[in-house]
Amino acid sequence: MAKSRTRPGTPDPERPALQQRSREKRDLLIKAGIRAFARDGYDGAKIADIAQDAGISVGVFYQRFKDKRGFFTALEARFMERGRENWDRFCNSADPNWTAGELLTHMVRNMGRVISRNQGFFQALVTLGYQDKTVIGPGMEMDRHGASRVADLLLARGFVDHRTINRERVYLAIANVSKILILMTLFDSENRRATEDHTVQELTLMIARYLEIEI
Repeated sequence: MAKSRTRPGTPDPERPALQQRSREKRDLLIKAGIRAFARDGYDGAKIADIAQDAGISVGVFYQRFKDKRGFFTALEARFMERGRENWDRFCNSADPNWTAGELLTHMVRNMGRVISRNQGFFQALVTLGYQDKTVIGPGMEMDRHGASRVADLLLARGFVDHRTINRERVYLAIANVSKILILMTLFDSENRRATEDHTVQELTLMIARYLEIEI
């Protein structure tokens, strides 16, 4: 018998999807949930609306997920998986002719776009994070993945020296910029500041100085 990944006495937030049809319904709910949380935040997102958007009954929702909190846990895992894929795609497709400054600028701009487009999701993440610190863990893992890929890219392009590169500093730079962009987005009524040229330029310069990269 497979061992549970949850602590003893802790109910599973999601029941296993054993059949192909069940997995398809789960995926539809996850996609609808990402849209709902991105649009309405955690408190505003309604299970009935999510189920309707997915074309699935509320009863089927509760067959798959214990409650909205358990659903958000599954949704966050999918969102962070997509985030890691975004980091991979960015690093794999980065223009080989970019300067160090251009590379960092595009990176910061992409981070700002993702956060700005998913304001409600990040609002839900911050809201729940105050109540349950474990909510923040997946985001930290995603930032570490991105930092590892970016560090490798900086090394490959010769923008940093392999003898002096500090991967923890790369992670801290990305994590801090991410936090700044999230706060800017959450407290910006017009939801534009995170992607403005001035913001991107200042954060790019901050990263470059912190990592001691000439731009």
